[in-house]
Amino acid sequence: MDEKDAHEIGEQLHKTLSGMRYLIVLDDMWSIELWDEIKFFIPNNCNRSRIIATTRISTHFGSMGLALSFLDDDQSWKLFCDRVFPREVCPPELEESGRKIVKRCQGLPLAIVVIGGLLGSSSRTQSKWENVEKDVRSILITVEDNRCLRLLSLSYSRLPACLKPCFLYLGIFPEDDVIRVSRLVKLWVAEGFIKPNYDQSLEEIAEGYIEDLVDRNLISVNSLRSNGKIKACGVHDLVRELCISIAEKEKFICSISEINTPQEMQCRIVIHGNTAQEEYFSHVSESKSLVFDKLKSNSLARSLICRGRGHLLHVKSRLLRVLIEGYSESIDNTFLQVNLRFFTQESKHVPIPNASTYHLPSSISLLWNVQTLIMTGVVREVVAPSQIWETPQLRHLKFNYISLPDPPPTLTDGFVLHNLQTLGCVVNFRCRKEACKRMPNIKKLHVSYDDFSRKGDTWSYYCLQNFVFFDKLESLQFDFLLPPNRNDLLQSLMFPSSLTKLSLNNCELEWNDLTIVGSLPHLEVLKLKFFGDGFSWNPLEGEYLRLRYLKMERCKLKCWNADDTHFPVLENLVLDGMHDLNEIPSGIGDINTLQCIHLVNCSLSVALSAIKILEEQESLGNQGLQVKIHIRDKWRVEKFMRQVEREGLSGISFQIEYSPCFEEEPFYADKYVI
Repeated sequence: MDEKDAHEIGEQLHKTLSGMRYLIVLDDMWSIELWDEIKFFIPNNCNRSRIIATTRISTHFGSMGLALSFLDDDQSWKLFCDRVFPREVCPPELEESGRKIVKRCQGLPLAIVVIGGLLGSSSRTQSKWENVEKDVRSILITVEDNRCLRLLSLSYSRLPACLKPCFLYLGIFPEDDVIRVSRLVKLWVAEGFIKPNYDQSLEEIAEGYIEDLVDRNLISVNSLRSNGKIKACGVHDLVRELCISIAEKEKFICSISEINTPQEMQCRIVIHGNTAQEEYFSHVSESKSLVFDKLKSNSLARSLICRGRGHLLHVKSRLLRVLIEGYSESIDNTFLQVNLRFFTQESKHVPIPNASTYHLPSSISLLWNVQTLIMTGVVREVVAPSQIWETPQLRHLKFNYISLPDPPPTLTDGFVLHNLQTLGCVVNFRCRKEACKRMPNIKKLHVSYDDFSRKGDTWSYYCLQNFVFFDKLESLQFDFLLPPNRNDLLQSLMFPSSLTKLSLNNCELEWNDLTIVGSLPHLEVLKLKFFGDGFSWNPLEGEYLRLRYLKMERCKLKCWNADDTHFPVLENLVLDGMHDLNEIPSGIGDINTLQCIHLVNCSLSVALSAIKILEEQESLGNQGLQVKIHIRDKWRVEKFMRQVEREGLSGISFQIEYSPCFEEEPFYADKYVI
């Protein structure tokens, strides 16, 4: 249709609708430009006419849009029953299987409608439904001529070229995996999917891609960081199947989960679970051994993602860029892959010599292109060679504990790690000026110090005052295995003004010493653990002007005096194991931006003070505050609930959870909403 014909149709539409009361539904709009053209031909007759537009892209209509989330269990079951039993009730013998089938649809209306249509037109027997329950995903892919994947593929076909490889790459992650955004970003960068520009780093561009895929509803947000950014995301099973289907068709990824999977020469090989075990291939049968041999000789492999326990399949490819291991007999061999960009090994069974430390090989200097090294599976301290300062492309270096040598005293060797952004956890880091000059753009730093007296050193040896020279540093974590002397630490420690996140662990400063922290102009996140040597905390007005997230864990604090003038933009308050604290100051409730108070194993008086703050805010009409309380024992929960009733607070809505175990990520056995 040419422009003239479109204009004539628009004029006819305007003429037809003039003076009428109308309801127009524009379904599945892909382009906001199309709406901009159409709206000029739709008259406003001032008679309560309405236009409804649906779109897969959340940003099209801004604040006017209503974002629809996945259906919950009840909504999913109702939609399923409406589809399968439009004029009757689900028979009791089918309900258990039916609910399990619906659960596997993960709240996606399209999946529920398709599977409901299939079951509604077939025999409704218990055995039939139990068979469907076992393989819902495969049925959804094949039923109705691949209807689900065909509809979802429209979202892929309309992606910008820069997002298509990023989207397909999601197929490397296992089903129902919680995908850490920081890991995904590093992988995209290493694979070369992110093209640089002058205004942003590669990581910032990649994070923008993540947000774009969220806006297009191709990935979902699983959790947020303390600074409000996306921490983890997820992919619906059907969307993952779409990734895998297109990726394998285009030979973008070769996913190996069965022994008969074709093993042509592929650039990216993903090996899930126990298929990563060498014994699985080499000892079960001769054919399996041939598969393993073929993988080892794949000279074109650029990426090898090996998951699960088992021996790494050593691919002999000088093109290898990305290597993710579950287990390896020899870490040293990895440092001979000269084109390697990304390497991680997170297995807790990394075989290293029986010694207190593990020394990285000097051959690390051969990795001229390496960007990311993550080896959190090595539980002992790792000692880096001096050649670590000769890896110019290094962006992220992360170990449980790593000891760095002092850099050469001058820059005559020409090596400056301009790209280094993440470094941790460095043991007894000497922050000499030469080290600051070698990594001028560091953004995230984690350091740990043990008892300095074992060497007869003083804190001046570690040059903590030089941290102020990291003027690009955004996140800093200090761990002290033994609490340092307060006076020595105060005389030595200085923070750069660029910090947005600070964590202090086992640091026995007095609470009033936190003035040096409160004065940081950009600080948004503050985490204190095993902190404090004093009775009370009285922050000063004018401090913490941008603090959004405050967490205190097992700190020595009894009296806390604060209100909205001390934390004017605080959004989240987390208190964990604060047994000595009497109460949360009531003035905290006056903070207009406060969204959540989360208490974990605190005293009952602290929990009660949080409920009183919530009651006061609700009485003022402020409905945005949430209070979440986790108490370790069920009997404490019951005791607390009785106390809430005695205080006349039983009409207040809050969430309380308990767990009978001592895990960091507790299983919440029960929930109460009052």
